[in-house]
Amino acid sequence: MSGFRDAEGRFVTWRDVDFKHMAVRVTAKPHWGFHPKNWEEREVPVPQKLIALLQSFRPWTAGPDDPVFPSSSGRPDGAMLEKLKSVAWRGKLNCGHCVVSHKLDDETVKANRCAEGPFCRRWFLHKFRHTYATRHLQDGIDIRPAAMDGAPRHRFHDGLSQGRQEQRHPGAAQ
Repeated sequence: MSGFRDAEGRFVTWRDVDFKHMAVRVTAKPHWGFHPKNWEEREVPVPQKLIALLQSFRPWTAGPDDPVFPSSSGRPDGAMLEKLKSVAWRGKLNCGHCVVSHKLDDETVKANRCAEGPFCRRWFLHKFRHTYATRHLQDGIDIRPAAMDGAPRHRFHDGLSQGRQEQRHPGAAQ
């Protein structure tokens, strides 16, 4: 629902979520060693549905600098891919044909089959970024100018009215 890269989503804090203006910011988190690609901090409009989900998901104990998706230690969750693959496995969404081989410490080769567990290669986090771009194209939102000239993506999002864009980013909605 946001088109964020894997690390961008992992390092979102509650301070980055703007419930009033329905947007989420991508900001550097040097204390966690995170910097956006090309140091491009930006604000991404998100659908009302996502804002509502985030409001209901936010723990009452969460501070503004806590990650939205924390691990059990309270740091940003680095196991999102494994969780995605587990959800796909439980939902019986694996293709059933993938085999992922890797060497163990003792030099033996282990083969993980997606027919037997959460190892399907079809499930990866970047797939959701692809889906986000595809849905925008299907809805008539031109994503090429944002990708080609480095313009802020919020100019091409249909979730904000032109007036709200003008209010938050003077001169952006043209």
